[in-house]
Amino acid sequence: MTVRVARLTTLALVGVLLAGCAPSTPEETPVTSTPAAPDPSPDPTPSTDPVPSPPEPYDPAAQRVATGAFPAPEALPEGWTQVDPTAELPQYPGDPEYCGVALERETAPGASLHLYEQSDAGPYVLQYTYVLPDGVAEEVVTDLAAAVERCVAEGRDAEGRVFAAKQAPTVGDASVSVAFVADAGAVSQVTVFRRGGTLVALVGFNPAGLPPLEALGTLAQGVDARLRAG
Repeated sequence: MTVRVARLTTLALVGVLLAGCAPSTPEETPVTSTPAAPDPSPDPTPSTDPVPSPPEPYDPAAQRVATGAFPAPEALPEGWTQVDPTAELPQYPGDPEYCGVALERETAPGASLHLYEQSDAGPYVLQYTYVLPDGVAEEVVTDLAAAVERCVAEGRDAEGRVFAAKQAPTVGDASVSVAFVADAGAVSQVTVFRRGGTLVALVGFNPAGLPPLEALGTLAQGVDARLRAG
């Protein structure tokens, strides 16, 4: 098996594990890190463009914030690189949902995916960014914090995952971190934080062992610094 095929196979598994309670039937549309704005005058001829338009409401300014929410090159963990999720992910990994709490809620005027890796074989960190209407990001983090506490207390969830509370990293205006072990035994670390109305979920996965906790924390701080800088 070539490195390329092995990498895509691993990232396909990452998508299944990291999306939390993603739908069992994956979406057919490919992932895009910068969604295209809706065409106000659509051509009656069916389009062959595979890039989906973002769901309403869409806002170009919010989309610029979401697309630009990645660390400066010098703020990346040592030995890590940022890669194009459109090129590397074989399909959209699904909208993140943890302990029954959906992060996106279909209300994001701006949304993007970013992907970081230490090598072709991992570990990886997948980043979801949503620019949400006033008050929604705060509501999501509050709901998630309560749900994670309940998940940890109850043990295995309906998807077969076992959750364990994690206190770090602390980042943004408010944050929640949790680790979970999938039914297959793979361990993932999730950190969700908000900066104002922007919600960021960073999910670390290492097919060869424990998730990259230190790198995930560094990336979270780098993303937050970019959001603070505007």
